[in-house]
Amino acid sequence: MRSDALANRRDLVSAASGLLAEQGAGMSLRAVAQAAGVGVGTLYRHFPSRVDLLTAVLEDVVERLTAHLERFIEGDEPAAERWLRLSRALADEELANLLAARDSLGPDEGPPPERMAEAERVIMALTDRAVDLARRDGLVADGVGGHDWFTGLLIVTRPPLPALEAYVSEQRDWLLRVYLRGLRPD
Repeated sequence: MRSDALANRRDLVSAASGLLAEQGAGMSLRAVAQAAGVGVGTLYRHFPSRVDLLTAVLEDVVERLTAHLERFIEGDEPAAERWLRLSRALADEELANLLAARDSLGPDEGPPPERMAEAERVIMALTDRAVDLARRDGLVADGVGGHDWFTGLLIVTRPPLPALEAYVSEQRDWLLRVYLRGLRPD
């Protein structure tokens, strides 16, 4: 694939991911093309259907999450610094919005169920490894699993309602730190 075509594809997936997080599953494909700076024909050349585009978004999200988690797992900086950096990076992904958009899709409107299941398996396996390492370093108490940490992170870092954004913009990092401290052993 030509470099400009690859760039268009990346831009389309990025635009779709952003609009999906902002607007949910009802985002228009025309808006995706416009946000990516390409024509609708270019979008359909890369992604013949909405399902194809959403599958590419899923693959992109899994790739990004895998990279964040592997950086934590393989890192050699102090564990507490890596743990906070990982948690911030995952919070920046706005995963709660993407999951809400996924849940609003009809049965045949999103990525195939087997792709969704594989994505969840990969991410949860890495999440379990990350939490095990954090536990080893005294950052997570016994009894807290990867799913627990990840779910809590989604809840704590979910973007606020638009009317509250001006009041809580500085609170997200504070709340994240409070959450992480609460996971530590007594």
